[in-house]
Amino acid sequence: MKKIISILVFSLIILNGFAQSKFPIEKFGFNSNFKNLYSKTNVGFFVKGNKNNVQSLCESYSGKYISSIKGWHYIRISPHNIVDFTNEKHITQHYIPMEIGEPHNDTMRVNNRINDAHNGISPLPVGYTGKDVIIGFIDTEIDYDNPDFKNSDGSTRIISLWDQTLTGTSTIYGYGIDWDSTEINAGTVSGHNKLSSHGTTVAGAGAGNGLNNGKNKGVAYEADIIFVALDFGTNFLSNVQDATEYIYRIADSLGKPCVINASAGTSFGSHDGLDPNALYIDSLINSSSGHLFVCSAGNDGGKSYHLKHQSVSNDTTFTLFKPNPNRSWGQILSGYGLPTCAPACYGDTNVDFLGYADTANFNNVKISISAYNNDRLVATSPYINVPDYINGSYTTDAYGNYYSSLTNSNGDPIGNVFMYATIVHDNIYEVIFIVNPDSVENYYWAMNTTGNGFIDIWSDEDKYLTSNIMKSSDIDFPFASKPSNYTDSDTLLNMCSSFQCSPSVVTVANYVNESGYINNLGAWVNEGGIRGQIATSSSTGPTRTGLQKPDLAASGQTTVSTYPSYLLSYRTDAELGEGGLHYRNGGTSMASPVVAGVGALYLEKCNLANNQKFKSDLMNSVYTDSWVGSTPNYSFGHGKLDGFATLVNSTSNDTTTIVTCNNYIWKSNTYDSSGMYYDTTSNSFGCDSISVLDLTINNNYNDTIQIAACNSYTWDASTYTSNGLYTNTYTSTSGCDSIVTLDLTINSSISSIDVQQSCNTFSWIDGVSYTSSNNVATHTLTSSGGCDSIITLNLTIFNNDSVVDTQQACGNYTWIDGITYSSNNNIATYTLTNINGCDSLITLDLTISNSSNTSDSVVSCNSYDWNGITYSLSGNYTDTLLSSSGCDSITSLFLTINSETLDSIQTSSCNSYIWNGVTYNTPGTYTDTLTSVQGCDSIVVLNLSINNSFIDTLNISECDSYNWNSTNYTSSGFYSNIGTTINGCDSINYLNLIINNSSNDTLKVSACDTLFWNSNNYTSNGFYTGIFSNTSGCDSVVTIDLEINSNEGTPLEFKLILDDYCMETYWKVKDSDDSTWYNVGPYDCNPNGGGNQANDTVITDIYLPANDCYTLTLYDHFNDGLSASTWGGNDGSWIITELNGNVISQGSGNFGSSVSVDFYVTSAIPSYIENNKLKKHIKVYPNPFHETSTIYVNELSPPFYFDLMDISGRIIKSFSMNSREFKLVNEQFETGVYWLILKSHQNSYPIKLIIY
Repeated sequence: MKKIISILVFSLIILNGFAQSKFPIEKFGFNSNFKNLYSKTNVGFFVKGNKNNVQSLCESYSGKYISSIKGWHYIRISPHNIVDFTNEKHITQHYIPMEIGEPHNDTMRVNNRINDAHNGISPLPVGYTGKDVIIGFIDTEIDYDNPDFKNSDGSTRIISLWDQTLTGTSTIYGYGIDWDSTEINAGTVSGHNKLSSHGTTVAGAGAGNGLNNGKNKGVAYEADIIFVALDFGTNFLSNVQDATEYIYRIADSLGKPCVINASAGTSFGSHDGLDPNALYIDSLINSSSGHLFVCSAGNDGGKSYHLKHQSVSNDTTFTLFKPNPNRSWGQILSGYGLPTCAPACYGDTNVDFLGYADTANFNNVKISISAYNNDRLVATSPYINVPDYINGSYTTDAYGNYYSSLTNSNGDPIGNVFMYATIVHDNIYEVIFIVNPDSVENYYWAMNTTGNGFIDIWSDEDKYLTSNIMKSSDIDFPFASKPSNYTDSDTLLNMCSSFQCSPSVVTVANYVNESGYINNLGAWVNEGGIRGQIATSSSTGPTRTGLQKPDLAASGQTTVSTYPSYLLSYRTDAELGEGGLHYRNGGTSMASPVVAGVGALYLEKCNLANNQKFKSDLMNSVYTDSWVGSTPNYSFGHGKLDGFATLVNSTSNDTTTIVTCNNYIWKSNTYDSSGMYYDTTSNSFGCDSISVLDLTINNNYNDTIQIAACNSYTWDASTYTSNGLYTNTYTSTSGCDSIVTLDLTINSSISSIDVQQSCNTFSWIDGVSYTSSNNVATHTLTSSGGCDSIITLNLTIFNNDSVVDTQQACGNYTWIDGITYSSNNNIATYTLTNINGCDSLITLDLTISNSSNTSDSVVSCNSYDWNGITYSLSGNYTDTLLSSSGCDSITSLFLTINSETLDSIQTSSCNSYIWNGVTYNTPGTYTDTLTSVQGCDSIVVLNLSINNSFIDTLNISECDSYNWNSTNYTSSGFYSNIGTTINGCDSINYLNLIINNSSNDTLKVSACDTLFWNSNNYTSNGFYTGIFSNTSGCDSVVTIDLEINSNEGTPLEFKLILDDYCMETYWKVKDSDDSTWYNVGPYDCNPNGGGNQANDTVITDIYLPANDCYTLTLYDHFNDGLSASTWGGNDGSWIITELNGNVISQGSGNFGSSVSVDFYVTSAIPSYIENNKLKKHIKVYPNPFHETSTIYVNELSPPFYFDLMDISGRIIKSFSMNSREFKLVNEQFETGVYWLILKSHQNSYPIKLIIY
């Protein structure tokens, strides 16, 4: 769906081309700028859509496609083509900047520490003056002939001058005139305005060379200049954008870095840098290295027209706004030729304010307006939600604005509340509230919010032509003390909007440069203020999104700078500075070019720097003092500008400290002594990069040691076993090589082995008694060579052994000791000698076992298995086995054998049979095993027969009735019949019956002359019948009650009794050419029923010319006719009668979405209306009239909706008004008689207008 950010404007002052079109107005407060748009050669604005389609449309409309940014396409076309262009189907959204702009140095160079940068004080290698750098100025006009902007040979320093205010097409943007340096030197500049000194003084502070008097030198006094004399009128932001691109484009073509200064801005907008113009300028800054942009913060410091209205959860916060009884929109808009929609069309004394909020921060907030009489709450409008409004959930007036009427406790009206909201910049709400009060003196008006979120509001009578915000400190604040939920305005966020809020620009605050200056009479002129203190007029940040602004502060207030020579005669020596050629200026306009000048010096030193590098060095170089306080803050930003430190910090100093041995190679040079060495290069930004080598050289060290050792010597983790000279290299305490030589002598040790054997224990020469074998024990003596004589013990210990002789026997046992044992024994021992000559002790472990006898009685079914034999007969059995001890074990079995049983059952059943807890659904033989009384199996066999019941379903569809099983059925249903099969089971029959009815309908039909129906032509009244088939295939008998309305006379009377939902009801009368003669409604009811005209009787006389066929159609939006009883209300009805009172047609209740009546008019009585009640409500003077007549509506309440009809009743114009008095200007109507119908108030009748 096309999203058009617009407000509909209606005027009865008919203007050629414009007044009859829908113009895409962007903001309520800027509508007075329309005429300025139309005076321009072309207008720059943004649209969204497919790029190829947009470019094609630009060609079709003779426009210029410039570029795009983040989905927005920037174009310039004639203002006369904007309406048609933005209504093209390929344009999905558009944004037209309607803002207007406003323009916003010896001591200066000291305050901002510029002189040291000019003089090249160490560590700077040279002085910097801006040479080979371009500084661009976007400002008012410049005195291009001033010596401060010329070289010493008299040639201009201005490379290019573009005056946007002149009529011309010399640039690619299709407006204004520009001149290059050749044309300026040749003196061919013509028409450049010389009305303001602002641009000249700003350029002088930033780039003036002081040649005019040799003293008041600017910062970048040798920089080249590109100057754009800005068009500050409507479309201001697009003009700034074009100027920015113009300057960078020329600088890039010359291969020179460029810094732009814009000492201008606008206070209108969302203050977040997210509008398309700001995004476009941001992209230009970041498109290349060597692009910087500096701007002034604005001069609204201390002004409290900003309000951050924040609510939390279910708490309600409120703020009061003041009506302005002295404001006259007629005076404000005089000369523009157009009234605006809002707020002007809602009256002179309204309350109105504008705010911005992120959608994510405001979707859950609800808003209302309250009226207070002093501190007493009188009335509150319903709470509404912006997303719901945008989604169409609320009733709107003719301009698309939400509206609500407020009344006091007596029901008296006290004011109307209007709200308009839209989404700008993709995810930001722009919201305006308008209150049209019934009485200015009696009430204060409050905005209330509840829910989590906040909105930023900028409102001020002088600044924005909107309402003043009431502070709790105001003398007329109605409450004795500030309520806890009251939100005051603040002095923050009063800086400029749009590009000043961008993160890529440097936004500059203003502090006092000097408290005065010496005039041309040599006297001190005191201008007030304290040097170094923030200027009271310096605007504060942050941005709406919380971005830190301003970035820093520079001196501005009371800066003596270049003054246009053509204006010197208007100043006295008491006003002019020393030398008579300069004049003081101030504000952030003068602070900004100081920073821009430092930017030029910076680009001279670092010609490839980008804005991030510049801002980083700039912010890291600021200084603070007692005036600045803790930083960052919203007055000074990060601190005060230090131009010298900024240039110093641009140099990257990289010191490498090296400690090495003997020598070191660095930058292709070999160094063999300690010292500091330097090398200077350029980094990626073109800035100096100084590399420092801090070098220390240390020398190597040599030493020899002599060692005598036995067998081996371990030195530095290496073991040596022979004589020799060995070398090892270490690192000395200084980190160099320390070379040590080992002179080594190796003497050998003597080794021997002592072999010994012993039983159980052995004592050796070392005095130790050993109880186990050992081949590692050594004993060291000293040899004659002074080395060890090592004896190693090789000892084998043999131990006495012991064993157990385990024996088993039946009855008795004779052992090796010759003794016979007849009982168990485990203590008898006997000693032998083993093979090693040690004792071997044997212990007897004897077990004596005896024979055993057992028996067992068993009862079993069929057979029994015992000791590997199967027995099937009862009896007594014996078996002899060996026991676990190997002796005889005699076992006896006493056995009884019982037999199992077998039985069978024969049966039949219907459908299923349950046997022993199991359900059987199919015939067959089934077996079940039970247990007999003897404990054996009892096997039962079931021989089962299953007979099934019979089930059948019959599906029948018949007209009117159906006979089944001797029963006649006349209604649909599911029926059953149960019988018995030959097997004795159930036989069930089901009938699934659908009865479709024939239909009989009688239709009331009207026609002009003839009706063609059911293949027949009918020309007379009567009842006619046709038989058709309905959708069910049954007879559909249709009878029409035909009335041929072929002889009707007008005026007709249409009597309409409205139901409870008359907001859905409207009607039209059209002729055979489909021309509309009457278009009435909808009526004044509430969306949920009830209202001013609910259940009213509305009678309308219908005047129509003779000899034509007409159709009256009554419509209902909800498709339920006049059937309010469905929803608990009262039904409506309608009747239309001809001139003699005969009924043409009538109806009531639910007719669906529409019902129509055709009739042919053969005679018509000319319309003439005279009504005393009308004269009470509407006055027309003069009448008859030729050019202009005043319409005044008395007593009735707006809004008013009118139809203007010619004498035959044809509607030639429909319009609405919100004021009781307006003028009708005859610029398109022919001479004749017309009818003016107030259709929004049905009890009022037309008034005759005569235009001659």
